[in-house]
Amino acid sequence: GSEMCIETAIILGLYFAIGIARPVGRIADTASAIKEGNLSARTGLGGDDQLGQLGQRFDEMADAIMETLEDYAELAAADVKQAVRDAGDTVRDGISAHAPRDTGAYAKSWAVRKTKETSSSLILTVHSRNRYQIAHLLEHGHAKRGGGRVPAYPHIAPAEQKGVEQLEDEIRKALEDEMERLVSIIKGMD
Repeated sequence: GSEMCIETAIILGLYFAIGIARPVGRIADTASAIKEGNLSARTGLGGDDQLGQLGQRFDEMADAIMETLEDYAELAAADVKQAVRDAGDTVRDGISAHAPRDTGAYAKSWAVRKTKETSSSLILTVHSRNRYQIAHLLEHGHAKRGGGRVPAYPHIAPAEQKGVEQLEDEIRKALEDEMERLVSIIKGMD
């Protein structure tokens, strides 16, 4: 009789241990998957018992974090696009300001055109609307008809470099600001 009770107790103990170990293992596996970069991993646990509720809360927390990250990505993309627009304007204005003075129509011909835009990217082109033929000649110099060379008048490359530096600074600042916002949201979840 007592042997039967011990065997029954062992079987029941194993049954309950397996019933606890499986959900705990799923939660641990999901946490590891998220840590490794699979941000869509979920436990899929349900039920009214404490482990089922823990799994549901874990999945809800992962959903909330994912939603916050998606919001961050949207805001960061908008900030980056604005930084690209600002840099394009800087390049255009720099070229116009430093173009040779005796080429007034050339200096005024520079514009910024949207080449391509998606939900997460923006490509702009800074170009001369109607004086593009002389841009290279002015920037790099050229041979004269009777011999010799017309000196270069670099005005595009310096403006481009200034635009690149501005773009890098604005993107860095925008991402830092959005990261601070994200951290404060996550801290608010405590």
